[in-house]
Amino acid sequence: MSTTHHILSFLRAPAACLAVSVLCALPCRAADLSRQEAEGILQDTHTIAGYMEIAGESDYAAKPDDVIAAALFGAFDAKMAYAWRQEQRKESGKKPLDPSVPLFTVAGQALAPSEVVLRSEAPDRFKGLSDRHTAFISRKALELSSLRYTGHAITRHAAPEGSDLLGDVILNDKGYFVCIDGLGDLMVEAVLRQVSPQDGGYLLTGELLQSMGGDGDNKPGSFKLILTPGDVPGTWKRQYTETIPGE
Repeated sequence: MSTTHHILSFLRAPAACLAVSVLCALPCRAADLSRQEAEGILQDTHTIAGYMEIAGESDYAAKPDDVIAAALFGAFDAKMAYAWRQEQRKESGKKPLDPSVPLFTVAGQALAPSEVVLRSEAPDRFKGLSDRHTAFISRKALELSSLRYTGHAITRHAAPEGSDLLGDVILNDKGYFVCIDGLGDLMVEAVLRQVSPQDGGYLLTGELLQSMGGDGDNKPGSFKLILTPGDVPGTWKRQYTETIPGE
């Protein structure tokens, strides 16, 4: 199956657009983490864990390159969510998003869409590379993505070892070329139940439910997400764990 087909399939259901439900009021006493922010952090963390099998600090401590790997995937996911929004606007007859609309903003810094480039947008940039290289992610994009998705500031740039998802990562003086292909849908949805202040950070807890298909008789699992202050104010380091009945 072609890379283009995989990307178009992902546009229809980008990981960043997976629903995260909140079924009860969140008991957040502190103003530092809003309800919307809690939802976004959970969604980001669940996405990284589901696709990259990186759960947070336990993985980062054992393999620092996982910070870069998570940031690369996060930047790609943000770009695909942006492309999906553009496609939806086109189908509904609306004007495209203005180029000034960022992929995301973290720690007061906005990431422009031009910092993450898909092969279909600028094929000449990918000349001489394998057809599997689907995206270019600038160094700036990697740095901001790392703050958003991991809470870690990047102190050195390095190409992480290839994985089943990232493939062969190439780093040059401008940024990273990545191979991300064959993404499917995450079949489990993280449903946020409670947010509690804890040791200067927060504890997020909730259920894991089948988001589509699956056996309706399956008992829900649960998750726990511990947030601690990141390297830059307004960012969060995290540790994510899941409990699945019968496992």
